[in-house]
Amino acid sequence: MKKYILYLVLILACVNVNAQSFKLPEKMINSEDSLEPLTEEEISEIQGKVDEFYHKMQKQYYVEFRTDTFAIEIIENLRSSKRIPELEYSIIVSDVNAAYDVLLNKYYKLLRANLNEEKQEMLKQSQLNWLKFKTSELKLCGELFLEDGSIGEIKARYYDTELIKSRTIRLFEYLVEISAYVD
Repeated sequence: MKKYILYLVLILACVNVNAQSFKLPEKMINSEDSLEPLTEEEISEIQGKVDEFYHKMQKQYYVEFRTDTFAIEIIENLRSSKRIPELEYSIIVSDVNAAYDVLLNKYYKLLRANLNEEKQEMLKQSQLNWLKFKTSELKLCGELFLEDGSIGEIKARYYDTELIKSRTIRLFEYLVEISAYVD
């Protein structure tokens, strides 16, 4: 089990958490320090290279996201492919939950890094509202599955994981959408 957790940690550690904005700065285009201002043709060529880079970044985000989620899913499938005791399955569900929580934070930070201050505040409010929703849902889930004992706890944890997973996917989709546009 430690071996699988180590693999997951290594995979997640290799993924870049810091996103950058690739907007072509105005100062670079019309610098007062330059000997000659850039021509429209030069600006167009530079912008074309920036746009090409954006498309590569979109592909990179898809590859990165698929790698991240594949790593979690494959480790979960390997660990739970055999008939295992309830306690160990509970640990697997908790580990998957924690791994998706790491991804949620990763894609939240990537998205946030690509937003201006106003939109960052909107994202923050949205995330706080989502956390309230999640807390409310889990409270209901806990009450519904209370009579199921430890199986109910596993069901509630699994539902928590599904909520985190769907929010992670939503944040990733926002990131891909905005990476095509520059403010």
